[in-house]
Amino acid sequence: MSDVDEEDRESAKLLWAGAGIGAIGVASAIAGAAVCPVCVVAAPALLGAGAFKRWRARRQKGNR
Repeated sequence: MSDVDEEDRESAKLLWAGAGIGAIGVASAIAGAAVCPVCVVAAPALLGAGAFKRWRARRQKGNR
């Protein structure tokens, strides 16, 4: 298993974690009319980190 495949799998985990935290934030906003400050910061950060890792892994895979 190559480092590129491992990084691609790690990017998927980050993207799913960001989507999950975002869903929790949306659900709390609908249910309680308040949003967790951690959700507001963590969801975009995890989604951005996952997207960057996926982009970098796919770029490295194409260069091989």
